[in-house]
Amino acid sequence: MTADQFLGFDLVVHGWDIARGAGLDDTIPAGDVGELLPMVRQLGDNLCRPGVCGPEVRVPDDADDQTKLLGLLGRRR
Repeated sequence: MTADQFLGFDLVVHGWDIARGAGLDDTIPAGDVGELLPMVRQLGDNLCRPGVCGPEVRVPDDADDQTKLLGLLGRRR
């Protein structure tokens, strides 16, 4: 993963964290979700380690892509 991918990933995910915590609109732009979801799937269990992301949150198969992304990152929508 290159630095720009990591920084982009980090900004999007922590932007969601902040918006969620502040009670703001926490919708991640579809283009960002489309870029991040395959990358997160490829990283798999490497993200689910202490200090990185929490354990995967299971979501329904028919969940939207943002919910799937967040679940893989250990976050609940």
